[in-house]
Amino acid sequence: MKFSCPSCAQSTRAVKAVTLRTLLSSAAMPSAGNFEGFRFCPTASCEIVYFRPEDGQRFASDSVTVPVFQKSDRAKRLVCYCFDHSVDEINKEVEREGTSSVIESITQKCRNGEDRCEETNPQGSCCLGNVRAVVKAAQEKLGTQASPNKEEASCCCGGNSIGDE
Repeated sequence: MKFSCPSCAQSTRAVKAVTLRTLLSSAAMPSAGNFEGFRFCPTASCEIVYFRPEDGQRFASDSVTVPVFQKSDRAKRLVCYCFDHSVDEINKEVEREGTSSVIESITQKCRNGEDRCEETNPQGSCCLGNVRAVVKAAQEKLGTQASPNKEEASCCCGGNSIGDE
């Protein structure tokens, strides 16, 4: 079943309880209840990060202990929370090299079992789609062509979605 955000009406995705348990601020924790049944809203202009359709519980960006990639436009914001890769870092590497090695680095670390996407990433899932979009945008800004990637549609962390989109 698909759920839309009650604030912006955009599509959302399910997040596991562990994501909220590890990323909600201590002030927000008591009101979360059992942490089950929450959805993540990726819409940049929407203040809601998590909501639970069942009871209307909502959490905004100020309830999350890390800046949410999708909700910020700061260049230094993280796009990969497991391995601390920022938009700024990727942009600078693309400016220097014409591409970025971050995708391959993250993929290898995930394959080695070093990722913790559900605990560190506010969207509760793999960041590679976001990283690829940052690399592509940086390359387009420079007018360079993105290199084809055979694994572009896949995720190295055991799947690119934990719920319906």
